[in-house]
Amino acid sequence: MNKDISKDISGKAGLAFSLKQAIENCFKELEEKNNICKEYLNHLVRLKAEFENYKKRVERERQEYIKFANEQLLLHLLPVFDNLKLALENVNLSKNAELINGIKMIFKSLEDILIKNGLSRIESRGNIFDPHMHEAVEFVESDEFPENTVLEEIKEGYVLNGKVIRPARVKISKKPDGAEKRLL
Repeated sequence: MNKDISKDISGKAGLAFSLKQAIENCFKELEEKNNICKEYLNHLVRLKAEFENYKKRVERERQEYIKFANEQLLLHLLPVFDNLKLALENVNLSKNAELINGIKMIFKSLEDILIKNGLSRIESRGNIFDPHMHEAVEFVESDEFPENTVLEEIKEGYVLNGKVIRPARVKISKKPDGAEKRLL
């Protein structure tokens, strides 16, 4: 009977050891699977962040495209706008007041459309020459103004939503030729 008990105990101990090994193997396997799941989750989080950044970039590019989509049209309209403005400046008011008022209304409508679409005039006169905003067409000697001051605007420049689409053509001041000699 002792033998039977001993066999029974050793069988139960062996069974307990086998179960313990099986449980440990299950925990190891579970930990490995958990690590794989964490890797997949991290990868998924990175992919999601990349996709969100992609969507934001595409939206910014789309907004930028919309903002400047009319640039070529506005560039083609600017000479018409300039000519209409020039006509208004040189028209004789005594000839046909109704026609002149009609031209003024057309000019104002066109100006409003251009402004509504993001176009703004570059203010140049009296400012310091900026090569990004101005195109120097002539240098004028002057003691009155500091060097590189815009004295006169030959042709108006325009900015479309912060981007220069036509630089202003300007005359800028420079020191008279004898000014350097007098300083020495």
